Amino acid sequence: MPWPKRFSSWGRAGPASRRWHVAWARASACRSYISMLSTGMRAGSGRRLAPFVNGSAAGDAWVMDGNYSAHLDLRLSRTEAVIWLDLPRHIYFPRAVWRSMRNYGRERDDLGPGCPEQFDLSFLMDWVWNYKTRSRAQHGRLMSSLPAGIRAIVLRSPHEVRQFENGLPHSLDLRAT
Repeated sequence: MPWPKRFSSWGRAGPASRRWHVAWARASACRSYISMLSTGMRAGSGRRLAPFVNGSAAGDAWVMDGNYSAHLDLRLSRTEAVIWLDLPRHIYFPRAVWRSMRNYGRERDDLGPGCPEQFDLSFLMDWVWNYKTRSRAQHGRLMSSLPAGIRAIVLRSPHEVRQFENGLPHSLDLRAT
């Protein structure tokens, strides 16, 4: 089976995922990393986000991250592999808090122009802390019911992420389920 060229990724919010996605894009010969956050839009901006997702998914090779289930059909119709970063809360939550504190008030290139990092306790609690109870089960169901031909790759620890990253593109064959 040929190596995938179009990846969707979802999971908890937190630092390092952008670095991982960019590394995966390079190592797997994908030409672009597409972050839903790069548009400067939030989950509540569904109508404005759909054209961005649709246009991005039309590309030839990409790694696209984001937990926007409202647009999952647009991504999955072109996705060849889904990577689920299913890290434990004790890993991702402190990292997300630290990233917010360290980058507070600064613009990050993955957030888009005019969207400086904020320390938003409501976001940290509602979306980051509660990911496990809010979205994890849904992501598990999605992974177990992916359409035929889409590889499911689940990474559950920073060590697994590093192993996957260091072994690209060959780790795609080893991790496929």
